[in-house]
Amino acid sequence: MPRAQPAAVSTIARIRTLAIDIGGTHLKAAAVDEAGNLLTEPVRVDTPVGSPPRAIVETLARLVMALGVYDRVSIGFAGVVRSQERLYEATGAGGIFA
Repeated sequence: MPRAQPAAVSTIARIRTLAIDIGGTHLKAAAVDEAGNLLTEPVRVDTPVGSPPRAIVETLARLVMALGVYDRVSIGFAGVVRSQERLYEATGAGGIFA
């Protein structure tokens, strides 16, 4: 007698993406599903304009702690790469990351 197979849908876990927006005014983040639907409330803090890259990364790390676990990360940042050594930011973001 053949065995009943469990439904495939019931065994599929949602993929959680940590979505981060690095803006000139705010750093924002939320966890979203595969379709881009919010799984958490968005969180945000003021962008530490003029800070070195390490300070921005540390601020982001503190910001996303409350969002739980995630499988992947997507980061949006309005900037243009001018060389392999520097990223020139969009107007309002406050300067150059070296």
